[in-house]
Amino acid sequence: ATLFLATGVAALRLPTVKTYPGYSQVTNVAVPNGNTSTIKYLGSFDDADSCEKACINMNDERCWSYTYYHDDGSNFTFAAQCFGLTAPRFSPTPENNSFTGVVAWNCRDDSDCSFNGVCSSDGVCECNAAWSGNRCEMLNLLPDERNSGYRGVDDGKNT
Repeated sequence: ATLFLATGVAALRLPTVKTYPGYSQVTNVAVPNGNTSTIKYLGSFDDADSCEKACINMNDERCWSYTYYHDDGSNFTFAAQCFGLTAPRFSPTPENNSFTGVVAWNCRDDSDCSFNGVCSSDGVCECNAAWSGNRCEMLNLLPDERNSGYRGVDDGKNT
């Protein structure tokens, strides 16, 4: 929801988070207690909610998603660790003891709208007609029709 200040000027919406229990965004890439170029170690926490807050409150870069690893007492290498992903991609991997949240941020400028739309003053992407999605990242295609397109046939058989 967009918030309006007393002056009537729209304020940016708070980010929303969609969660995926049992999935990890950092499988085979994260370094225990460490960083990579797009994965930042955010700390050790008691729960996924604390990990989510750390992701949303990152100051140096925008955190697009986070993965938290539950501590189940099995001495798992990543137990209780939280990682933030600083690239806007979504490619989750099923993984025990993990919990992922994807953050839907307001756009800051047209680059956050994939240059396929404009970022409005209330932080929402207004996509060009050919594009859709929160960040104008999906091409709108017309539905296909059965038996349309190329179909090679040789002597009555598909080739």
